[in-house]
Amino acid sequence: MIISIAGPSKCGKSELAEEQVINHNVPVTYIATLPNEDIFYERISVHQERRPEHWRLIEVDTTLIRILKDAIAPSPHAILLDGLAVYTGRIIDSFLKKGQPIELIIEEIKRELFVFFEIIRNMKNDLWIVTNTGINKQKSIDMWNAIYQINDLVFSESEHVHYIGIS
Repeated sequence: MIISIAGPSKCGKSELAEEQVINHNVPVTYIATLPNEDIFYERISVHQERRPEHWRLIEVDTTLIRILKDAIAPSPHAILLDGLAVYTGRIIDSFLKKGQPIELIIEEIKRELFVFFEIIRNMKNDLWIVTNTGINKQKSIDMWNAIYQINDLVFSESEHVHYIGIS
């Protein structure tokens, strides 16, 4: 089962996902997407303090497909991917710097996500995806349009979608 939790930055999305995963009573793999940079140190620390120590941590610095071999675990198992928009933004930025058109980058990310979802479903494990939906002044409109398209795909593939902080 795939569960998406979406909303603006710092609205409690990660906390809700963590609570749901804890209540699931199975082993957990936590996939972190925030880069280990000074500007994220405080947010990363808050997340680390909240997470149980026995959760397995995988920090994403490459594609989701490549880290899946590390995340694969026997069923039942829960996987929490925290920060899909952050991950998407980092991938898009890196490929834009190489001169690739944003449309091709979006299609590649969508293909990667389809494979990721198929693997999760075949493993019969549950996946929680936390993603941002708000506009950040540091990102361009093209970037947020790309993230919107990726989020739209994720929501359409999810059995449950929760929107947090949206009235």
